[in-house]
Amino acid sequence: MKADPRLANGQFQLGRAHAARFEWDRAVPALNEALRIQPDFIGVKIELARVYLAQRRPDDAINQLNEILKAQPNHPQAQALFASALVGKGDSATAEARLQKLAAAYPGSTSVHSQLGQVHALRGNVAAARAEFEKALAINQGNLQAIGGLAGLDLRSKNPAAARARVEARVAADPKNTQLRMLAGRVYRGIGDATAAESAFRAALDLDPNQFEAYGALAGIYASQKKLDEARAEFEKLAKVRPEAAVGSYTLVGILYQFQNRNADARAAYEKVIALDSRAAVAANNLAWIYAEEGGNLDVALQLAQTAKGQIPDRHEVDDTLGWVYYKRGLATLAVPPLQEAVDADPKNAGYRFHLGLAHAKAGNAARAREELQQGLALDPKNPLAEEATKTLATLAK
Repeated sequence: MKADPRLANGQFQLGRAHAARFEWDRAVPALNEALRIQPDFIGVKIELARVYLAQRRPDDAINQLNEILKAQPNHPQAQALFASALVGKGDSATAEARLQKLAAAYPGSTSVHSQLGQVHALRGNVAAARAEFEKALAINQGNLQAIGGLAGLDLRSKNPAAARARVEARVAADPKNTQLRMLAGRVYRGIGDATAAESAFRAALDLDPNQFEAYGALAGIYASQKKLDEARAEFEKLAKVRPEAAVGSYTLVGILYQFQNRNADARAAYEKVIALDSRAAVAANNLAWIYAEEGGNLDVALQLAQTAKGQIPDRHEVDDTLGWVYYKRGLATLAVPPLQEAVDADPKNAGYRFHLGLAHAKAGNAARAREELQQGLALDPKNPLAEEATKTLATLAK
């Protein structure tokens, strides 16, 4: 691209490469440049729609997809992505109608059947959901969406043995699949088997130390068992005995310290992790948060938060941390977009609402600030940020 930036396909491939690395802020400009050079490039519009959906921007995705469907009304990828965007907007009924047509036209598509199964499940049509998930598995027995969908229906139908057997059979067939291990952990937790859930989540972390959800799940299990001290000692020992597991072990040690409000000890644990692996996403995120909250080096905090965002871009906790660090550094305008992503992903999280409202207030967006701060107070009037929110609202009222 340095040699000839006017190549539409080159910009397209560059955008795809950035998207594969979850670098949305670089993927979108490259893809838009490809479209500027070649406005009828359908592959670019499909990729842009995917990126927008990953960013939880369904309206932007729909705009791209509408352009494709005007020229090619039966384009299968565009129709499937359009259905995903509709689900993202809460319109599962229209999504179901589109997917029904796609399933009839493409009966051999495992992704269409699994997506349709999810929409049926969302709408409470258990029998239809189960049928679509079974069709997806008949085509591809490793379809994780269908396996998880069926396990969820088993639990909903009060049949935990079936859910357990289902995920255990797949884990036995594909033991190094991190997402299967995570699914197994969620199923075990759903049926009340804390021992099996712990084993599954630990196996997931052995495969991928950046599994944000696994750390929280394990900490929750130990907290419910009142074994935080014992678990922390075990993982500190494990880090010394198995150096290859030290990143995950010390990260969990830090999280367990945070559960006990021992932030200084948590900070030390996370700093050990970063010394071992500067791209350890969960430790980077949590350490950035501690620095931002307790007056650490905000330049370092920003680097850590950006590292976490690059490694695990689809976690709202990471968006919130990045936005809050920007806010603490006095960059309120930059803070708003990631904080908005966090709120979009978890709109009932009062902390996210307060952070976004305070950032809007600093950025001069009084109406938006008032809206978010009032939402936060309605959700949790006893939140530690409630007092600051109330004071800010009084200032805005003037």
